[in-house]
Parts: sequence; C-alpha cells; structure tokens
Amino acid sequence: MNEVKTAAIIPVRGGSKRLPRKNVKMFCGHPLMAWVIIQAKCSKNIDEVYVTTDDDEMEQIALKYGAKVIRRPYWEDADAASANRPIYHAVKKIKEEHPELKTIISILATNPLNKPDDLDKAIDMFYKIGADTLSPFIKQRETYIYKVTSNSMVRLILADNKYHYGTMTGGWCITTPEWYMNYYESLSSDLDSVLDNPEVWPSIETYFYPLEYWQYADVDTQEEFEFGELLMEHYILKGQGMKVYEDYRDSWQNIEIENNEDEILNKVSKHFGNVNQQ
Repeated sequence: MNEVKTAAIIPVRGGSKRLPRKNVKMFCGHPLMAWVIIQAKCSKNIDEVYVTTDDDEMEQIALKYGAKVIRRPYWEDADAASANRPIYHAVKKIKEEHPELKTIISILATNPLNKPDDLDKAIDMFYKIGADTLSPFIKQRETYIYKVTSNSMVRLILADNKYHYGTMTGGWCITTPEWYMNYYESLSSDLDSVLDNPEVWPSIETYFYPLEYWQYADVDTQEEFEFGELLMEHYILKGQGMKVYEDYRDSWQNIEIENNEDEILNKVSKHFGNVNQQ
C-alpha cells in the first residue's frame, strides 16, 4: 500500500441545481471535474487524489482520469448542505486507511483556473509558515461595496483603493485532517443557510495564497461556465490543453530523476574512493 501523507479531496455530486450536471459538462475539451483531478495528479506534493461522489457517471470519469473514488452515503438534505459534509466523510475514510495522513487539500471542481504550479506552491507555503489552514485569495486594488436598501437604491458601506480587501475564492483549502475534523464537528450545522453567517465560523483570520485577478471563476451558471472557458484557454492552456499540466509534472519528475542519479553516482564514487584508499 502506497503511503499517503498528502491527499486531495474533490467533492462532486449529481444533483446540481443552478447548472444541472455541470461537473460532467465539457469544459475546454474535457469534463469540468477532470481538470482539478489532473491538476492534483500532476502535483509533486500530492500523494493521492480522491473524488467523493454519489453519481455513477462521475465515478467513471474520476477513475478514467486517475482518481480514487469514495462513494458517499445518501443524504436527504444534500441539496441544502455544504461541501463540508462529503469532505468530512472522505477525510475520515482516508484517515482510517492511511493513519499517516498529515495534510489534505479539498478542491472544488467548479474552480478550475489553477496554474500548473499553484497547488504545489500553496502546499509549500502551508508548511513553511506552519499554518493550520490556507486558502486562495485575490487582492483587489479598488473595493467599493454597496448595500441594497430598496428596489432601486443602494448605500456605499465600504470604499478602499489600497489593496486592503479582496476575495477568498473558495476553490480549494489546505488543512491538516485533525483541523478539518475539529472544524466540522464544531459547527452547529453544515447547511449553507447557516454557514452564510461568518459568526459561526471557527476563526475570522486565515492564511492565504495569492492568485491572479482573472483566476476567480466559480462556474455555477452557464454564463460563468462559458466565461471560465475563455479565461482558462487564454491565460493557462494557450492551445495546449491538458499538456500544460502534464509538462509541469514531467519537469519536476525529471529533476527528481536527475537528483537521484547524481546521488547514486556520488555514493558509487565515494565507495570506490574508499576502496582505492584501502
């Protein structure tokens, strides 16, 4: 059994409402959910990729693109629940099979605009600063927030043009499994209607990994889906498709091979040097 110290967990379900079957819709030539699977599979810091799902077609896509599958139970209130529930279920399953698990990165299929090295750089940062949790964040130079006060009136409640504010994309989150389980178990409810209130969250501060402004694309509507494809192709793929991520994987694998070869040669040279001295 392979050791799994860092696992990616991707929740996908068959009952999407705003954009039905969005996870299997073709996005830049592949099912939407396939992109984050490949991104995680091509990461040097991720040992295994898991897809948690309740859908047969999504299970087959996950297997085709190299992920392991965790089938989730049937939950009657799944439409109202957040992604925390299937992720929590998956963390417990993985931890039972791999007690050596130290880090998880939960990734939403609806946020595919990740550059090839984003996940690796974020995981490196997570360890370097000793964070409990780390999420992607987009700084905004100008932030002007208005509150709707009537059908045709708004009131300015926040104005800033100094990069003091931004958007937490929610595309992925890096934590320890213990932090995630404690966080989930501390919630009074895992329903989206409850979690819309920040006061129920365990902390109002978190570490962040900076993203480019264009990387915010939560493809939950048809318009967002189409716009996300344009951004993905223009800024990341540039006509190369998934080869962009495969080339990144090959680059770090080649470095590892070269380092291993150098290490072997050094050991051999040292050995024969000691023999000659004798």
